[in-house]
This record gives sequence, C-alpha cells and structure tokens, in this order.
Amino acid sequence: MLQGKGLSNGIWVEAINIVVYLKNRSPTKYLGFKTPFEALFGLKPIVTHLIIFGSKSYAHIPNADRKKLDPKALKCIFVGYGTAYKAYKLYNPMTHKIFASKDVIFHE
Repeated sequence: MLQGKGLSNGIWVEAINIVVYLKNRSPTKYLGFKTPFEALFGLKPIVTHLIIFGSKSYAHIPNADRKKLDPKALKCIFVGYGTAYKAYKLYNPMTHKIFASKDVIFHE
C-alpha cells in the first residue's frame, strides 16, 4: 500500500490503522455477511466519507494562521481518519508530520 502510492515506510502505522478501519466496515461470512461494526452497534456503517489511501488533498489554512498573500491551502496526502473526532488525518510531505483537518478537498 505504501510503495504503491510512493509513500515512506515511516507512516506504516497509519496504513495499518486504515486497513483495520476498512476491515471493520466490510461484510464477513463469519458474521452472516454483516460487518463487525454492524454486529457491535446494530447499525449499518456509513461509508460515504471513505477516501482512497494516499490520495492528494488540500487542507484549508484558517485566516488567523495566514497573511493576505499566503496560500489558502496546504498540499498534503490522505493517510487516515480521526479516531477521537470527525476529521481526516493528513501527511505533510514538506515537514514529514501528520495532522488532522476537517476542511479538506480531495483529488482521488
């Protein structure tokens, strides 16, 4: 998954987390073609927010963090979903750091 998208092995933890996230939202024969999420909570999972791992994305930079002529978005790579909050995890290739943002535009 990482090599297919040209990403470094330094973010392998995020790759494993997204595999588990997707696996919990995929039907399995063992549970009678229900998802583990559905078996646990009794509700079908919402999958409209799913994004392709490693896709290019642009995170909005708030007005308070930029000046008049600074760019309004930061080019990043999508690496996962927030666990404690509804946000996307993004990898900044310039600083090699992972951060979360809600205001994101994706180019899949």
